[in-house]
Amino acid sequence: MDVHTQERSIEDLRIALQGRRSPAAQQLRLAIEATPRQPAETLRLAVLLQQDPLFAPYGLQLEAANSRTSAREFILLGKHAEALEAAQKALTLFQRASDNCPSPLAVRKLPEELGRTQSVAGEAYHGQQQWAEAQRTYESAFAHFAASGLLKSFLPETLGRYAEACARQVPPSKTRGVALSPSCLEWLRRFVQLEGQSSPKAQAIAKHVALKALGDLRPPASARTPAPSAALDTQAFAQAMDLYRARKFEQASSAFQALPETYPTSPHVLRSRYWRGRSLAQSKKPKEAKQVFQALVEDAPLTYYGLLAALASGEDLQARIASLTPKASTRDPVLTQCEFTRVERAEHFLSEGMGTSAAEELQGLATREVARFGSSFLLYLAMLHSEAGDDPVTFLAVSELLRRKHPSALTPFTLRLLFPPRHLELVQKYATEHQLEPALVLSVMKQESSFRPTAVSDQGAVGLMQLLPSTAEEMEKGIGKQLSQVEPNIRVGTKYLRKLLNHFCGNRALALAGYNAGMRKVANWRKQGLVQDELIDFIEALPVRETRDYVSQIIRNHYWYSSRVIDTKPLPMEHFWSSGASAKTQKGRCPP
Repeated sequence: MDVHTQERSIEDLRIALQGRRSPAAQQLRLAIEATPRQPAETLRLAVLLQQDPLFAPYGLQLEAANSRTSAREFILLGKHAEALEAAQKALTLFQRASDNCPSPLAVRKLPEELGRTQSVAGEAYHGQQQWAEAQRTYESAFAHFAASGLLKSFLPETLGRYAEACARQVPPSKTRGVALSPSCLEWLRRFVQLEGQSSPKAQAIAKHVALKALGDLRPPASARTPAPSAALDTQAFAQAMDLYRARKFEQASSAFQALPETYPTSPHVLRSRYWRGRSLAQSKKPKEAKQVFQALVEDAPLTYYGLLAALASGEDLQARIASLTPKASTRDPVLTQCEFTRVERAEHFLSEGMGTSAAEELQGLATREVARFGSSFLLYLAMLHSEAGDDPVTFLAVSELLRRKHPSALTPFTLRLLFPPRHLELVQKYATEHQLEPALVLSVMKQESSFRPTAVSDQGAVGLMQLLPSTAEEMEKGIGKQLSQVEPNIRVGTKYLRKLLNHFCGNRALALAGYNAGMRKVANWRKQGLVQDELIDFIEALPVRETRDYVSQIIRNHYWYSSRVIDTKPLPMEHFWSSGASAKTQKGRCPP
C-alpha cells in the first residue's frame, strides 16, 4: 500500500501538518508582501520559486505580473518597443504557468491576466502606429475579459485607442461611415450598448468613429423571467399539513409518506418523515410512529428533524457519538497528478499559516465529483479545509460522510469540524456582556455566514453575524465600515441579538425569526395568527422557507454546541420558546 493511502489517526495528521515547515511557501509569502513596493525583490523570489517544481507556477505568475508592470512603465516613458517585448514575455510566462498545474483560482483568473497583458501590448502596438496589430491584440483582450465577465472594466482611453486603430485602417473619407472591419463594428457596438451613447466610453469612441456608423445601439432586450410558482413538492407538503391540522391523521400520514417517494430530492423529505411519525402517533399507532422516528434518526442524526425525532422516540442522540478518534489517509488513488500536487501545496501553505492560499489550492476537490473519493481521504480533505478556515466546504465534506453513514462522521472530532468554535474568546466575552449563551452566538454565526468574516449577502448584510450597515449604525455609530472585521462584527451582532430578545420578551425563536426576517415581519405574522402556542408548530407555520430553515437550523446548531463542542449540557427545546429571566421588561408588552 502507498504510504499516502495508509490510514492514520486524524489527530496525528493534524498535529504533523502544524509541525512541518515549508521554505518555498515562506518565499512565496515574502514575494507577495514585496509586491508592488519592491519589484526587484519580487522578481528575485519569483525566479527562486521557479526552481521548485511544486511552486513553479507561482514563480511564473509573479514574474509575468512583474514583466507586465515593466511594460506599463516603458509605455509611460514612450519606449513602446521595450513595452511590447515586456508584455509578450509576460504572456509567455502566464501561458507557461497555466501548463504547470496552477491553483484553481489561477486557472479562473488566467483569462483576466491574459486580457490585461494583451491590453498593454495593444497599447504598445498603438504607440508604434501598428494599427492592425493593435486592433487584433485589443480584440483578443476583449474576448478574454468577456469570458471573465469584466468587459465593463476597460477605461475610455483604451476604447478610444482601439477605435482609432480600427479607423486608421480605412481611407480617411470613410472613417465616419461604415467601412470598418466587421470585428471592429461588433466590438464598438457592444461597448456602446453596454455603457450608453452618452457615456465617457462612447464619447471616446466617437472621437474616431461616428456612433451612427455602428448600427442599432439599443441594448439587447433582456428576457423576462416568469414569476415563480410554488413547486409541486411544496404544494404536496402544504396539503399534507392541512390534513394534519384538520385532524385527519391517517390521510395526513399517507400524504406525508407519499412525498419522499414522489419527490426524493425535495427539501421537504425530512419534514415529511417527521410529520408522518407525528401523524401515526396521533392515529394511536405508537409502534409504527416510533419506527418512523427511529429510521429518521438513523438516516439524519445531526439534522433538526433528526433531533425532533430523537426527542419524540426517546432516543439518546449522544449515544450515537462514538468516542473513537477517526483515521484518515492523506491521498486517494483516484487523484490525478495535478490534484495530488495541489493537495501537497495546500499542506505546505497550512504549515505556514497561509489558510487562504491553501483553500484556493483545494477548491473543487470536495465539491465536484466528490463521490469518487474514499471516505478516509474525504475526512482528511474536510480537516484541511477546516484548518484553512474554509468552513463551508468542510461542512459539505462532512455532510457527504454523513450521507455515506461512515463511522468517522459521528465522532467528537468530526462534530468539531461541523460545529467549529470559531473566535470563541471573543464570543464568550461579548455573549457574557449581553447576557447571551455562547452557544447561541456561535449557532447564529454558523447559520448566517458559515464563519466567513467577509461574507456579504444579496441584501448587503456583512460579516460573521451578517449585519446590515444601517442596522449596525443604529447600534453603534461609525461601525458600518468595520463590519468585515471579526471583533466589531461580533460586538455589534451580540448587542443587536440582545435587543431582539428584549423586544420579544426573551423568546429566542421569535428573536431569531426577527434577526432573519425583520421585527416588522414577525409582528405581522403574529397579527395574522401564525405564531402558534408550541415552538415546533410556530416554526412549521412560518410562511417564509428561509426563516423557517434559519430558526430550525440554529436550534439544531445550539443543541450540538451546548452538548458536545463548548459544553456538555444541552438545553431543552423550551429554552427557545419561554421568556428568559434576563429579558428587560417593557411596559405593556412583557410580563413582569
